[in-house]
Amino acid sequence: MRMFDPKLSKISTKYFQECLPFRIKKLIYYNAPKVFETLFNLYSEWLNEKIKSRTLVLGSDLSPAFDAVPGLKELLPDSFGGDNRLSFEEICDKQANVMKSLPDVGATFAIAVDESKRPKECRNQFGVYKDLPSDIMGKSGTYVKLNQDEI
Repeated sequence: MRMFDPKLSKISTKYFQECLPFRIKKLIYYNAPKVFETLFNLYSEWLNEKIKSRTLVLGSDLSPAFDAVPGLKELLPDSFGGDNRLSFEEICDKQANVMKSLPDVGATFAIAVDESKRPKECRNQFGVYKDLPSDIMGKSGTYVKLNQDEI
């Protein structure tokens, strides 16, 4: 097993916070051992204040999570202190059936980007980090060439 790599962790944290196309509303770590809490405290130095404020590290008591996330108590099974009468396995099976019923939306077309046409002032729009190479997060922006009959 590879040991903890601080540089890779820092890059992963920057990617997680700035590059993914979704926003984190709440992170809840439930039944976390003391070792995790210690490692998380080290790791949280790289998190921005907004993500830190949205993170809960809990032991065996979920009541802070119930207070923080409306409707969570109704969703969780009673084995986790919730009000849902289904077991955890039944909830998983139900959701698996829902996911299987969704249509397959795999990639049906290819998108290509001609980086030579991107203006220089529009490159690397993510934060500048002196200790990381400028292209560490890849290319930013989306340029798609559309044909007239595609519009």
